[in-house]
Amino acid sequence: MYKIRKEGKLIAEFMEWEYDEDNDWYSTPHRVCLDKVDYLYRSDYDNEVPAELFEFITSWDWLMPVIRRIIDELNYELPEDSNLIGDIMYGLVDINMNETYKAVIKFIKWYNNDNKRK
Repeated sequence: MYKIRKEGKLIAEFMEWEYDEDNDWYSTPHRVCLDKVDYLYRSDYDNEVPAELFEFITSWDWLMPVIRRIIDELNYELPEDSNLIGDIMYGLVDINMNETYKAVIKFIKWYNNDNKRK
């Protein structure tokens, strides 16, 4: 669970979602459906989502905007020997959410590390 929460935060930061430290949630630019609703939420949809309710690993609705952002970053120079985008595409073609998710995490980690070097 900790690893998934940590990876969710990694994705949220890549997506440039604003983090509210006081409430420990991220503000999304769009309303999201929360499948795991508890008594603290007034409705099933909200813009403010705590990391433990992120569904990047279980919902294409959550994962596809991240892939869209990655594709938008493609003008960014990838290493020639890298298959970072190919791994994402293979996961999509196979309709394999787990493999796609892993490839997205791999890309974001590479992207963040590469930006630190610049």
